Amino acid sequence: MLAARRLCLGSSLLVLGILGCNADPLLSPEFAAANGSVLAPSNVTATAISASQIDVAWRDNSSNEAGFEVWVAATGLSPFSLWTTTGPNVTSKSFTGINPGQEYCAKVRAFTTLGQSGKVRSYSDFSNTACATTPPPAGPSKIAARPLSSSYVEITWSNDIAFLNLGFRVERSIDQGTSWTTLVKTDQFTTRTLDFGRSAESPQLCYRVIALTQFGESTPSKVACTTPPAAPTNLVAAGVAGPAIVLSWTDNSNVEDGYQVLRAPDEVTFSAVADLPASATSYRDVAVSGDKRYWYQVVAKKDGGFSSSSNTANAVAATAPPSAPSGADAVPAGSSAITVTWINNATNEDGFRIERSADGQMTWQLAGTASASTTWFADASRTSDQQMCYRVFAFNGLGASSASNIDCATPPAAPTGLVATTAAGLVIDLTWIDNSKVEDGYEVQRLVTYCDYYDCYSYYVPIATLGPNATSYHDAGLNPAEYDTYVVFARKDGGYSDASNEAAAWSDFPPAAPSNLSATAISPGQIDLAWTNNSSNAELFDIERCVGDALACGDAGFVQIAWAAGTATTFHDTGLPSGATYTYRIRTYVGGRYSDPSNVATATTP
Repeated sequence: MLAARRLCLGSSLLVLGILGCNADPLLSPEFAAANGSVLAPSNVTATAISASQIDVAWRDNSSNEAGFEVWVAATGLSPFSLWTTTGPNVTSKSFTGINPGQEYCAKVRAFTTLGQSGKVRSYSDFSNTACATTPPPAGPSKIAARPLSSSYVEITWSNDIAFLNLGFRVERSIDQGTSWTTLVKTDQFTTRTLDFGRSAESPQLCYRVIALTQFGESTPSKVACTTPPAAPTNLVAAGVAGPAIVLSWTDNSNVEDGYQVLRAPDEVTFSAVADLPASATSYRDVAVSGDKRYWYQVVAKKDGGFSSSSNTANAVAATAPPSAPSGADAVPAGSSAITVTWINNATNEDGFRIERSADGQMTWQLAGTASASTTWFADASRTSDQQMCYRVFAFNGLGASSASNIDCATPPAAPTGLVATTAAGLVIDLTWIDNSKVEDGYEVQRLVTYCDYYDCYSYYVPIATLGPNATSYHDAGLNPAEYDTYVVFARKDGGYSDASNEAAAWSDFPPAAPSNLSATAISPGQIDLAWTNNSSNAELFDIERCVGDALACGDAGFVQIAWAAGTATTFHDTGLPSGATYTYRIRTYVGGRYSDPSNVATATTP
C-alpha cells in the first residue's frame, strides 16, 4: 500500500452547509495514489437558476472515472470546500439552500479508485473555475390595485418571501413606471395599504412592492395599475307601471369598466342588484314589490373596485297615483320669500310639485318640486307686498294627485330707519319708517345675552306686538345703565318681513361731567387739581393726564393716572419732575358709565 499523506484544507462553508474535510483520511482531497490516472473534466459552467439555486455542468473527459467531486466557494466568504461527490458519467449538479445576491464559484475533478478495497482514490487535476451570482430575492406576488372610491386606492399583495422578511416598501408611479416614489413602508405582517387623496380619472396610478429581507431588497413585484373612476351624479328614480322603478344618472367617467346598481329597502342596507356595461346611464328594476319604497345608489366599476357612490335616490313601485296633499299653508319668510308647508296623505309618492299664481289664481306656474316625504318648500326671489298663491300636488310614475287646497301670502316690505333714543325715566324710544302697505302689524324685538359656564349667547326676543302702520315704540321700565339693541319686523299672514336695521341706546342719560377744572403747580414735584361735581350720584372720578399743553393733547394723549372718590373735588398729583408741563381732564363714573370729559386744565411745575 502506498504511503498516504493526510492534509485537511479549508473548513466547512457554513452558509452552504458544505463539509470542507472528509472525515475519512483516505478520502482527503490531497491523498494521491501511485497507480491509475484519470483525465480532468473541462468546460465547467455555473448558472444561477434562482435566488437559492446554482446549476454546475461540466464535460466528462475520462472513460474510467469512478465519480466526480464538486467543490464550491462563496466568493469573499470562504475557501473552496467539497460540496458533493457524484457517480461516474455525471455531467451536472444543482446545489440549493444558498443565499440570494451572492457570488458562488465551482470547480470539478474526477477520481478513480485503486486497490481491492476501493478506498484509495486517484484524482485528476481540477477543472476550470466557473462563477455565478444568485439574483436578489423574488419580490412579493399577487399584487393588485383597485379603487375603493373616486379618491383612494387599495393595494394588496402576498407575503410569500422565502427569506427572513423585515417589511415591505410600496412604491407608486404616475408616469406609467418611468419613475417611482415611496408611498409607504410597512412591517413584515402587512399585506394591504391604501393610497388616499388621489384624483378621479387621471393620471393612471401604478404600484409595486419590494420586500426588505435579511439579504437586502427583493426584486420589485409585478406592477399593478388602476385609475379611480369619477362617480356618477344626478341619480333619479321613478316608479312606473309594472310595477318597476326606472333609474337614470350622468356618466362622468371615461375609464370605468361598468356600473353597479345598489338598492336598499331601508335607506341603509344597500346591496348590489345589477352590474351594467361601461357608459350605461339607466336601469329598470323590475324585482320590486308594489307600493313599496326603495332607495338606490350607483357606482362606477374599475379593476375590481369602485368609484364613490352617486347621490341617493328613492322611489315607490307604485300601482296607483298618490293621494292629494292637504293643509297647504303659505307664510312669508322675509320680505322676498314665502315658505309653503302641507300635510302628506300619500305613502307611494315620488315627490311633490308646488305651483304658484301671481294673478289671483287665474294662471299657475311651476314654483318647484320637493322630494318624497318632504312637507315644505321655500319660494325665494318674491316681490315685497305682492300676494302669491300656492297649491301642491303629489306625484309618482303613474301620475299626479289632485291639487291640495290653495293658500296665499304676501311678504311685507321691511321697516327701515330704526332709531333708538334715550328718554327720561329709564326709557328708550324707538322710531322707524313703515314701508309696507299690507302689513298686519309690527313686532319689536330686543337683544338679550345669556351666559353659562362655557360661553355667552346673544339672541333677539319679542317685547311688543303693534298694530298696522305703527312707527314708534316706548320701551319703559328698564334698569339703570342698561345698553339695549333692537330690531323691528313687519308681520303678515303669520310670517315676518326682513329685519330692520339694528339700533341701540342707553336706558338712562350719562352722568353729568365735572366742570371748572383748574390745575395749579404747588412745588417742583406737585400739581393740585380742583373741580365742581355736577352729579348727585357720582361713584368715582376718573383722573386723566397728558404730557404737554392743551394744544398738544388730543383724546389719544390722555391716560388714566388715578381714581378719586365720588365726593371728592380736589386731587394732588405728586412725584412729578420739575419744569414739566401737564394737561388734565376728569370724567364722572356711575354704574359702569362715564360722563363726557370736563374742561382741560394745564400747569407747569417750577
